[in-house]
Amino acid sequence: MAVIKNVFHGPKEMQEELVRHFKIWADVCRANDPTRPWISADGEDDGEGTLPTYVIHYGGPDSFKRALGTKKPWGVGEAGPAYYGTPQEVAQQSGNPRSYLSFEDRMEGVAAISHKSLMDQHQYEASFSSVFNLAWYGLKPLELGQSDTTKAPALTDGIFFGPFVEGKPGVQPERLGPYSTTLNPGYDPKLPLYATWPLFDAIRDAQAAKPVDYKPAHAFSLDVGKTKSVTEASITDVSVLAGEGGKLAQALGDLGVSVASPGTPATTLLLFVDGAAPPSTDAKAALNRTLQAGGTVFVWGANGATLEKLNQLLPLPLELTSRTASSLVPATQDTLIGGVTPAALYFSERSPSVILNGGLGGAFIEKATPLLKANNTDWMKWNRQGEPTKTAMVMRSEREAKPSGVALAALSVGTGRIVVCNIPAVAQTSQATTLNRTLLMNLGVILGDGTQQRNMVDANGTVTAVLAAGRYGAGSVEQARNVTQVSPDSGPSIAIGNVVSDRPWASVNAAADGALNLKELAGTDQASSTYLSFWLNSPKDLANLLLDPHLPTLDLVTGKVAEAQVWVNAKPVATRTEGGDAIASPLLLAQGWNHILVKAIRGAGENGNLSLRLRSNQNDYLTQLRGAQQILPGAPAPSAVAEVIDSESAKARAIKSGTKPGTVLVSSERDEKGLANARFKVEGEWNYPGVWTSPEAGKRAVWEANLPTAGNYRVEIWYGDDPNNDHATQATVRVKHAGGEKPTRLNLRDKTRQWHDLGTFRFDPGWASVTL
Repeated sequence: MAVIKNVFHGPKEMQEELVRHFKIWADVCRANDPTRPWISADGEDDGEGTLPTYVIHYGGPDSFKRALGTKKPWGVGEAGPAYYGTPQEVAQQSGNPRSYLSFEDRMEGVAAISHKSLMDQHQYEASFSSVFNLAWYGLKPLELGQSDTTKAPALTDGIFFGPFVEGKPGVQPERLGPYSTTLNPGYDPKLPLYATWPLFDAIRDAQAAKPVDYKPAHAFSLDVGKTKSVTEASITDVSVLAGEGGKLAQALGDLGVSVASPGTPATTLLLFVDGAAPPSTDAKAALNRTLQAGGTVFVWGANGATLEKLNQLLPLPLELTSRTASSLVPATQDTLIGGVTPAALYFSERSPSVILNGGLGGAFIEKATPLLKANNTDWMKWNRQGEPTKTAMVMRSEREAKPSGVALAALSVGTGRIVVCNIPAVAQTSQATTLNRTLLMNLGVILGDGTQQRNMVDANGTVTAVLAAGRYGAGSVEQARNVTQVSPDSGPSIAIGNVVSDRPWASVNAAADGALNLKELAGTDQASSTYLSFWLNSPKDLANLLLDPHLPTLDLVTGKVAEAQVWVNAKPVATRTEGGDAIASPLLLAQGWNHILVKAIRGAGENGNLSLRLRSNQNDYLTQLRGAQQILPGAPAPSAVAEVIDSESAKARAIKSGTKPGTVLVSSERDEKGLANARFKVEGEWNYPGVWTSPEAGKRAVWEANLPTAGNYRVEIWYGDDPNNDHATQATVRVKHAGGEKPTRLNLRDKTRQWHDLGTFRFDPGWASVTL
């Protein structure tokens, strides 16, 4: 019936025909075995009242309570994620962060889920209780007749019987291959009768005469350390050494790193080397300087074609293996991977799924300390694979020999260290971008936004990636509306893997049609609420008309919901429903990063995909929005030095009124010179309101801000309209900071009347300057 209703959307007549057949099938059962009154159909409940029993297919406390209310004998035909649950699904349902590490860890999560289901069935007085799958998932497949499990099974492995005899009654197996059964009634005397998975223990404990709590072998917790906070970051500019065709500098820039131009002074505490396009041996002197200063040389990438050249720079040779992986695991604890959870290293359900396209090996790795390595479990052999083979496939992936899969390793050299990494620097998914930025944060790098953080809102306004938590069950849509599981002001704490009200935040991507795949989230099939979280960076303050009387409007359309609640920076947004969509309007974004939280409420059975789409009366505004699934790790809080060029007093005051607390604003206005914390000076004839009347080479304009404390400050610049189309198109703006000077080229005719981010830098207390 569920398939007719929810898959085929069959008409009432089709449903009535199925009910008629329920009666026919029940009569067949009674005619063939009148001794047993129990007649059931797994997952058909009680056949619309036609069957004497009520049997559920999966389900939870809500459906158990409903079954109890029928006053009929009831039970569960099948339940639990044993045969289908991916590590992500099991982790979300069980709360076990270790579910990603191995198949055994996954099965501990399955055991906990199944034990709870059985205990719930007992609570609601099930006539029989079951989670199915005991023989196949409570027990391990056995390697019958295979002595060396580090090798792939051959046709010569297994248990062999006599030849098949035609006409002889009974089962006549000719060969039982390795992993083809979980029971060994004497087939292979070297193996036990059976070997248990944790699910066996959970079922035993729950079905005991006096049920006991299930106690997993490992606690459902994992200490991964902490990611460095933005206040701990101190490295502003880094140097990248590369040979011809090197792409690492661009990749780092896209990740938000300020890369120094060749020959420009940068920190000696961190030096990047493009491992895929290594520099010449002349670069070895620079490596030695960093190592002697106690710094880190970070070699990112490896290429078989250039490996020999790279090895000329390293103290020990590095090798590249054929190992690939869709999931990584920590090999040890280290500050470089602080805060990196197993969930953050699991890409097996992403597209593309490969996060390691060649393991690192050789004498260098033998001497070094591996930090991240390929998961010994190949989850691609399990996820979405066929039931008859998937368990054997994933067990074989764990047991059979494979080449080195080290993805990140560190070698101490004197007081410094060399780190080698073969995780792609150019991330293909937002999750991979977050992983790379986390590594950079842990290196102490001050990060800007980075273009790789801007890929989750497309030009049409479709939100293509979010973090999601849910589904939170409710008795009705009204009940879901009135219960809040996620606080609207929790934005900065929302991150992949963090748990809120017993549900972890998970990364969710949209399909080509914009639909977000939420079907895999844990929860109920009844009325429910799902929370969606993402961040938007706006170049304009949509709430301050003083800045621009022609500000765009922005709405958020949540598709395929009963209703929705939306918050922007913890403030509720008025929402209305239209034709199955919920429209929140207006979204009054502040300039910079804004947290968007959506509570999508759906009725019973409405658990398909939904969508999020931004719409504006100015389509070009949508192309200026930048998005991120989570704001951490990211740029420091906006304690910014802001500059105003070519402005009038009224404009300056308007801009100033729209700036955030902690901002120091420096204007080119004559009546704003010489303030206690801001000053402006210019060389040459400077015409009010801020234009050189006779520009000459070498002339400069300087904006200065008196900063009370050392710290990380974001520097932004604002300039006005160009009515005569004669402003500079290659103006150089130089930010002088604690680590040196950062030049940026600007086209002053383009994107006027808005703030432009020049980057985030470390400043000492006192006067800081920006020069045009």
